[in-house]
Amino acid sequence: MEWEYWDTLNKCYEKNYREYALGGGILVIKVDGLDYVHRPEDREFMLNQIRQARKKGILNQAAGA
Repeated sequence: MEWEYWDTLNKCYEKNYREYALGGGILVIKVDGLDYVHRPEDREFMLNQIRQARKKGILNQAAGA
């Protein structure tokens, strides 16, 4: 596939996320270097990020429940 296709697709996704209005918001977790499937500490890190966001009201409880 052409690079232009991927670039356009990426821009569309970014625009969609910026304009996302449903639910309680979007949580962005940088996962570079994480292996949440094979490393329990990485999995726990991600789960803690989600829990903290829910407590702060960043995420809609019903959306991920």
